[in-house]
Amino acid sequence: MQTNVVHIIRFLIPILASVAILSGCASGLKVTELRKDIKTVTFVQHGTAPRNMGFGVVDTASWWAAYGADVGLRTGGTLWYALAAAGSSEQALRAPTALEIMKYLYQDHPMATQAVTGIMPELARAWGVPYDGKNLRVIDKDAPLEDKDGYLLAVEANTDLVLVVSLARLELTEKVTVGAALKAGFTLGTGTKDVTAETIMGLSGYRREPATGRYKSVWFVPCWMQNMDMDTAYPFPELVVSREKAKILWDEAVLKMVNKCNTTLQYVGKDS
Repeated sequence: MQTNVVHIIRFLIPILASVAILSGCASGLKVTELRKDIKTVTFVQHGTAPRNMGFGVVDTASWWAAYGADVGLRTGGTLWYALAAAGSSEQALRAPTALEIMKYLYQDHPMATQAVTGIMPELARAWGVPYDGKNLRVIDKDAPLEDKDGYLLAVEANTDLVLVVSLARLELTEKVTVGAALKAGFTLGTGTKDVTAETIMGLSGYRREPATGRYKSVWFVPCWMQNMDMDTAYPFPELVVSREKAKILWDEAVLKMVNKCNTTLQYVGKDS
């Protein structure tokens, strides 16, 4: 029952995010209102890799306890033996081990840069300004973007607006359908569920305050590419030892997240 609730919540979050987009963002104003009098913009890519990686709905603890040693034998990697040992303790596994696995599978994939390259032109169009990729600034993914009051920290600019795109999270999670998410019957612990990629992009706007010269957050849209949007999925035991299969997922995820975010931006940029 608890697992069903998790799937339903994960299904509803993008719907609630869409409601937030429809009703306005950080300032309560729409892009069509915020972009008035905007002449110059600084474009920023926040990181060349996902700012956060992990697992969604995947029961890794019981799986590693049962199969991890065999994975270690087949890959020859000491990491996998450590994971097998840690599998007996779900609490010990969840944070560090999931991240280690994701780093192993992710390698140096250009996902974040490819996504930003595909999204920035549409973001500029939504704000009614031109875009030249040569002027894109790239900052470290771990650089704090804003302070507690919503003022921009990571970038110095002299433009009217600063627009930031970030690949906020990449995760592996069970692939479900809309119908399945609303039905009973999900079980964890078998290690045979098909998993796929899921991502969250963060699109942010900071407007310069004439009196202080500081940049205040006025707009934010989370863009969620769900596991249900993906066509490709693999059984967890196969995927977790295959960087080749992971790359196939990452490549598809780029296309899907660009399409998802651009569709959102086409909507928010409309005058009516």
